[in-house]
Amino acid sequence: MASMCYNERKKLEFIKNPVIAEFLGMASNTDFTESDLENSILSNLQKFLMELGKGYAFVARQQHIHTEKQDYYIDLVFYNYILKCFVLIDLKTQKITHQDVGQMDMYIRMYDELKRSEGDNPTIGIVLCSDTDEDIAKYSILHGNEQLFASKYKLYLPTEEELRAEIENQKTMFYLQQQENNETKKIHMLTAAALLEIYFNQPCMDYNDLMKLTKILTNNNWDDIDNMYRRMCFNVYAHNRDDHAKNFTYIYDEENETWRLSPAYDLTYSNTYYGEHTTTVAGNGRNPGIKELTEVGVNAGLKKQYCEEVAGEIRGLVEDMLNNYI
Repeated sequence: MASMCYNERKKLEFIKNPVIAEFLGMASNTDFTESDLENSILSNLQKFLMELGKGYAFVARQQHIHTEKQDYYIDLVFYNYILKCFVLIDLKTQKITHQDVGQMDMYIRMYDELKRSEGDNPTIGIVLCSDTDEDIAKYSILHGNEQLFASKYKLYLPTEEELRAEIENQKTMFYLQQQENNETKKIHMLTAAALLEIYFNQPCMDYNDLMKLTKILTNNNWDDIDNMYRRMCFNVYAHNRDDHAKNFTYIYDEENETWRLSPAYDLTYSNTYYGEHTTTVAGNGRNPGIKELTEVGVNAGLKKQYCEEVAGEIRGLVEDMLNNYI
């Protein structure tokens, strides 16, 4: 009996409880899937081994065990060269259940029968869970079975105040994240540089190209074509020569299943290091004017008179509002 207790204490020295998973870079909540947890552990494997204890070496992930009746997959397998035994890990994000413990017990028996070699000590199983269930630890197969350990992980070491409010904090965090996930919507964006696969730091594009790209992506949306023409006029008259291909972006409109020109950005007075527009206007990057602006607009399908009127309007606004700055 004394020898058994000593051996069990010795093995427990190598199984830290709780496992601190701060290094995983995950938010301090349990709102993630078992797959997310496993991927994080594998991507931070070296640190994870250090947190588990001494002597751990990684063996396999989702190791396949084949029997006559069914195939099984063990989440993670390590070998402890100090204990001279395999260590099987099952990852759970909720409290362990009797079924979890029974499954681990089955894994251990199967692993000892099919994988354990001569000289290896009995296999150890660890169920990683968000919170160890004391009742299960006391009354289930887990109690008194030195091959099974329920080890709980905490994403951060809590303060005393956090410990007192842990349950309510976790509930609040869960519901807030559920609400945020329901409200948050991803926006798909692409720059002209990415779409055309061009290097934005050098002059390699013309506004004729941008107008054509806008027409194709937006299915000839008039507002976007007009917007691009006005943006070109502004860049010319406001002396924004840093109008490279990365400063023109398109946003995907999921509701209408089409692309739209994004709001303008990075609009500032700039000479660029070579003194010309990064995006030329009808081939002219040094001193484009009404002639080149009108040519680009007409090529895009706009009326010549309209192009001249818009260009004059933009020029007047720039002179009235930005005359002290340019």
